[in-house]
Amino acid sequence: MFRVIRVIRLLSLSPSYAFQRQIFVLAATVLSLIFVAAGLYQITEGGAVKTFPFHKAVYYATITVVGRPGVPVDSIWTAAFLTVTVLLAVTVIPTFVAELIRLWYDTTSLETFKGNPETPHVLLCGDTNVSRLRALATQYFHKGRDADTQTPIVILAEAKPEGALRHFIDSYRFSGLVRYIRGSARRAADLRRVDLSHAKSCIVLNYRSDKEAAAADSEVLSTVMAIKNVAPHMRVLAQLYRPRKRNHLKAVPGWQDGDK
Repeated sequence: MFRVIRVIRLLSLSPSYAFQRQIFVLAATVLSLIFVAAGLYQITEGGAVKTFPFHKAVYYATITVVGRPGVPVDSIWTAAFLTVTVLLAVTVIPTFVAELIRLWYDTTSLETFKGNPETPHVLLCGDTNVSRLRALATQYFHKGRDADTQTPIVILAEAKPEGALRHFIDSYRFSGLVRYIRGSARRAADLRRVDLSHAKSCIVLNYRSDKEAAAADSEVLSTVMAIKNVAPHMRVLAQLYRPRKRNHLKAVPGWQDGDK
């Protein structure tokens, strides 16, 4: 019993636990609807005089839950509870499926990146404004640059990859030049998921529109501190609103002459 509890606890620590749990809840809900409907169908259609086979009741309940019409009924009570069953299935199942799709997108975003020491990648974090990302990628992968210097870019951000951001990521899907990893650059576990130790450099983009200058600079400073804590020798290129905050960057442990 304790081993089962321990296994469940270990599974709950997995990043895909919520997705797996939602699959289990959806399957359990559908099976519960089917078997409850089958039992009620057998009772209302069988009664005290005749018996109704349970396997046929399960079959009719299944096609009712999944939405196929045309189930034969002889009792008005059967028609009433089948109508209720259909309404429950139409209301409950799409809700669970929508939540399952959302969790699936969240789970696929929590992937990892394994860097290549021969072609070290560039880590990009901070602001995920699509226009800035597209301009940076266009300049970085310009045809006039040496092809040997065009290493992959790994974007680490908390924003959900959807809309224009998803379109930007998909435009580089087959080339493998841009990877998007959902996470926080201020979390050591997420920095290890993007293989920070094998990166060539790290670029921290400042927030331009949705934050005040002081708050945006503070987030950049905290991000740089988290990066230096995981990889002290990593070259960091950080954007700041206020030039006087540059002295705070120089005071970060691990700050080197090559950092900017």
